[in-house]
Amino acid sequence: MKKILAIIGSNHDPSNTREIVEDVFKKLEYSGMKYEYEAIQLKDYHILECNGCLNCFFTGNCVYDNLDDTTYILDKIYETDILLMACPVYLDNVPGCMKTLIDRFTHFAHLMEFAGKLCFTFVNTSNSGAESVSEYLQRILTLMGLKVLDNYINVFNPQNINLTDNIAMSIAEKISMNYGYSNRELEEVYRINKYTYSNKNSEFNLNINNYYELSYWQQEWIKNADSFQKFTSILMEKRNERNNK
Repeated sequence: MKKILAIIGSNHDPSNTREIVEDVFKKLEYSGMKYEYEAIQLKDYHILECNGCLNCFFTGNCVYDNLDDTTYILDKIYETDILLMACPVYLDNVPGCMKTLIDRFTHFAHLMEFAGKLCFTFVNTSNSGAESVSEYLQRILTLMGLKVLDNYINVFNPQNINLTDNIAMSIAEKISMNYGYSNRELEEVYRINKYTYSNKNSEFNLNINNYYELSYWQQEWIKNADSFQKFTSILMEKRNERNNK
């Protein structure tokens, strides 16, 4: 059964954002979408802050991976088919717990690590800041390789009694109408990454010649993948092979 995972970046308990997400999941189940639904709230997990050591750039691994819950959350993302990133607005930005997780995933933005997964975002606010937070999440998730199908914003309105119905209906429609795992934005990011890392003798690459991400992009199978869609297809095959061993 396919899976939908919601990562909720809220420090509040009870969380209004979580309540909305869980109601959306119920509406999706009632609509007949046969998925496995799970929501995790970042306040319940121990996530150490990135210290800027660049070890992930050099080796592809974080020095904190075995010291906190980040690897557990990462495994949840790998296991899911569709990701919903949801958060309230804290002073015109994502809450600290979500920013901390995003910082720990920095190197994935250079690898398009989550290619082959669909994504939605939901931003919840009582007043302002939702547009900039929504744009930020969409940009970061695209850099990480996720295909963002839609972005939902809720500015608190007690009269909006159809909020979760409308979001659930839209998510179901976007999933059913989706084809493939690429779009114009992802193809452009992929093109830039391939161009940036392809020339070993470029001034940029000479400065990072011992970076993991340089050797990653210079793998033969990536060189031969002429589009993000092709890259994603091969990457998904490689994941399946690893999972079946």
